Amino acid sequence: MKELLKRSLVGLLFILIVGAGLLCSHLLFLVLFGFALCWTMHEFYNMSMGKDFLPSRMLTTLSALMLFAGLLFCRLGDLEPTMLLLCLLPLLAAILLPIWQGSLDKQGAMAYCLAGLLIIGLPFALLPLLAVRQGVFDGRLPLALMLIVWLSDVGAYFLGTALGQRPGAWKLAPKISPKKSIWGLIGGIVMAMFCSWLFGRLGVIPLNGVHTLVFGAVLSCLGTLGDLQESMWKRYFKLKDSGNILPGHGGLFDRFDSCLTALPAAIVYLELLAPLQ
Repeated sequence: MKELLKRSLVGLLFILIVGAGLLCSHLLFLVLFGFALCWTMHEFYNMSMGKDFLPSRMLTTLSALMLFAGLLFCRLGDLEPTMLLLCLLPLLAAILLPIWQGSLDKQGAMAYCLAGLLIIGLPFALLPLLAVRQGVFDGRLPLALMLIVWLSDVGAYFLGTALGQRPGAWKLAPKISPKKSIWGLIGGIVMAMFCSWLFGRLGVIPLNGVHTLVFGAVLSCLGTLGDLQESMWKRYFKLKDSGNILPGHGGLFDRFDSCLTALPAAIVYLELLAPLQ
């Protein structure tokens, strides 16, 4: 009972901090999500590389952080878009630095530097495209999208527990996550479609009609794939959690894994289809 209470309180505190970062000001957003970007990449690099290539890891993280901050201030109209090219300098240094450090039998681990940038750094860095619309900071949209993804997990848990654990139930990826079933996927999609429709009705998501339902289904499916992707990494490295910064929940990668695949898909969907309605 104590463990459940601790887990619930930590989860509530986590959601409150995320909400504060998205609803208060662009500076708080910059600080909190900049920290989340850096720490989540740190967790991935600790999983995959241990203590190797620390300078390159820091430079790769700096590149993602610069892109995050640069996109934020570009969207606010305070920075010229061409300045974003400066983000490439730390990345270039990160790639070239291992020429003079480390033994040759470890050089293959440098691939994880770019993997962390691709699956964590870049999705986080693109958040300003959702949080700043028409030059005005408004974090309600990314907050709504994160809530849809997280509530989709709730729907998946309940229907998956009720029907997906029966003998013969179809599993999504049994070698990676034996408990995830097709029933859980259906439960998550239904919950996400309802939440997306609700946020559309409230005017938070710039979609209407059937678009809100399709959008919710897309977020749920991509979020599930993001969760499976992180489970794949943890199984490969034989770890239960990505970290321990959140007692009872693991690391930030454990909490943001679904969002890191769902939110880039949301950006593409909104940029391509929202103007066509």
